[in-house]
Amino acid sequence: MPFYRFRIDTPLPVEAAVEGIRAITRDPPTFRESLRLAFRRAESGGRPFLGAVRGHAFRLRRDVKGRNSFLPMIWGSVQGGPAGTEVSVTMFVHPLVAAFVLFWLSAVGFGAWGTLLKEQVSCNSLAGLGMFVAGIAVTLGGFIPEARKARRLLEEAVRAR
Repeated sequence: MPFYRFRIDTPLPVEAAVEGIRAITRDPPTFRESLRLAFRRAESGGRPFLGAVRGHAFRLRRDVKGRNSFLPMIWGSVQGGPAGTEVSVTMFVHPLVAAFVLFWLSAVGFGAWGTLLKEQVSCNSLAGLGMFVAGIAVTLGGFIPEARKARRLLEEAVRAR
């Protein structure tokens, strides 16, 4: 399953880096707010992340219009390092989505592999193989671009001003 870990080194003090992340994060909307916001146009210039920054740790996700089940969950911590501050970040797919995709790929892959082992290349085995490849492509296609955007936004937030 998609998993991305990286570290950002910055000369900023720890508290300044935490404030930089806090500045681009807002609390997730309540259920009532999310219903109201669903029928509005997207606001430009808003904070790009939803989540919480507590102490020197944070748990975020990007604030996107619409749905993306493969949107990275972002967990991280900010700590002092030898040359300033280190921001350690881990991005991953929601565990329930990962479990569903693993189930899907296992079932489709097992079916396609079973028919190929019998040396019977048929439309069913090719369709199963195609579904397996499509499942991987959709998962990575939804995760990787969003992970890159999130990393760029986090790097800009903790960059020395």
